[in-house]
Amino acid sequence: MADLRDLMAGYLRNVERLREKSVKISKALQTFANDETPLMRNFLSDTSKIFEEGQEPRKRLHDRLAAKVLQPLETYKTKCKTLREQERNRDRALDKEVNKRRLLDRSKTKDLTHPAKIAKSEGELIGARHETVQSTLSLIRSVVDFEVHKIADVQELFKEFFFSELQYHVRSIELLTEAHRFVSEIDCSADVQEITDRMRLTESDFRDRHWNDAEIAEFQRQEWEMVSPLSSHLAPAEGEDDVTPTSAASSQTREREPMSAQSMSWGAQRRQSAPLHKVDHGAPRYKSRAEGDLEP
Repeated sequence: MADLRDLMAGYLRNVERLREKSVKISKALQTFANDETPLMRNFLSDTSKIFEEGQEPRKRLHDRLAAKVLQPLETYKTKCKTLREQERNRDRALDKEVNKRRLLDRSKTKDLTHPAKIAKSEGELIGARHETVQSTLSLIRSVVDFEVHKIADVQELFKEFFFSELQYHVRSIELLTEAHRFVSEIDCSADVQEITDRMRLTESDFRDRHWNDAEIAEFQRQEWEMVSPLSSHLAPAEGEDDVTPTSAASSQTREREPMSAQSMSWGAQRRQSAPLHKVDHGAPRYKSRAEGDLEP
C-alpha cells in the first residue's frame, strides 16, 4: 500500500507538471500572436485560449484524484504501523510465556520443598498464557478487519480512479473535437494577401522607374505566378470565386470584407455551436461506502 501510494503521488505530480507545461505553451502562443498579422494573431490568440481551457479538466482530474484516491491511501501508513505494533506485542507475549514456562520448570526441579514458589510460578505462567491468547486474538481481529477494509477500499479507490479518468477524457474529447473543427476552418489567405499588398510595387513606383505598360504587365504576371501557388492552399476549398491577376491587383484598393464564420473566434464558435455531447460532470455514478453499498 505504501508503494501504491508513492506511485499514485508520482502520477499526480506528472499530471500537474503536464498542466503547467500546457499553460506555458498557452502563454508562448499569446506572445507569438502579438507580432503576427491580424487573422493569424486572432488564430494564435484563440489557440492559446484552447490550451488554457483544456487545462481545466486536467486540474479537476488532479484535485479529484488527490482527494478521492491519494488521501485515503495516506491513512494506510498509520494503519500498517498499528498492525506492526500489535504484532510486536503478541511476540513479546509469546516470549514472556516461554520464559514463565522455563521458570516453572526450574522451580519444580530445584524448589520441590517450596510449594508456594511453585504455585506462584504456575500463576504467572497462566497470566502469561492468557496475555498470549488475548494478544493473538486481537491481532487476528485486526488483520481480518484490515484485509476486509483494504479490499473494499482498493475496489472503491480504483472505481474512483477510472471514473475520474473517464470523466476527464470525455470532457477532453469534447474540447479537442471542437478545437480541431475550429482550427480546420480557419482561413488565413487574407493575411497572405495583405503581406503581398504591402510588398507589391504601386503605380507611383512604376512611374518613378519609367516602366512601360509591357514591363508592368510582365512583372504582374510573374508576381501572380509566384504568389498564387503559395496562397491557394490556404483558401477554403468551396465557395470561392475565381481570382485573376487583374482582380488580385485591384484588391489593393478593395475594402476587406467582414470576418466570415470560418475566421470567427474560438469563443464565438463555441457559443454558436451546440456541444457534441452532454455529459453529467457532477457526482460519481456509484455510492461511497459511507452512503451505502457500492452500486454501479
